[in-house]
Amino acid sequence: MSDKNNDYMKPDGEVNPIDTDYTIGQDNIVMNVGPFGLDIHNRVFGVSALMIVVFVFLTMIFQEQAEPMFSSLRGWLTSNLDWFFLTAAISLWWFAWALRCHRWARCALAALRPSQTIRTWAGSRCCLPLAWALA
Repeated sequence: MSDKNNDYMKPDGEVNPIDTDYTIGQDNIVMNVGPFGLDIHNRVFGVSALMIVVFVFLTMIFQEQAEPMFSSLRGWLTSNLDWFFLTAAISLWWFAWALRCHRWARCALAALRPSQTIRTWAGSRCCLPLAWALA
C-alpha cells in the first residue's frame, strides 16, 4: 500500500520497532467504483456483508413471522431500555467533548481569536461536541 519511506504511521520519537515484512492494508482489496475509491478488507467485509444479506433475505421471506417479533422488540426496547438510549447519547456527548478538549486535538474550529470574547469561545467549546455527537 505504501513504501516504508512514506509511511504515515511513522512514530515521532525514539522507539524500538519490531522488524516485520507486514504492511498495513496488505490484505485489502483496492478498487475504484466510478469516482469513489474503495479500500476493503476482504475477510471482514465479506463476512459482515454476507450476514447482512442473509438477515435481510430471511426477514423478507418470513415477513409474517418477523413483523410481530420486530414490533414487540421495538416496544420492549423503548419501554425498558430508555435509560440505555439516554446514557448512550450522554456518553457520546462527553466522548466528543473529551476529544474536542484534548490537548492533542488538531482541530482549530474553536481556537480563541482576538476578535472573540471568552464567552463566545466557551460557547463554541460547548456547542461543537454536541453538534458532532448529533451528526
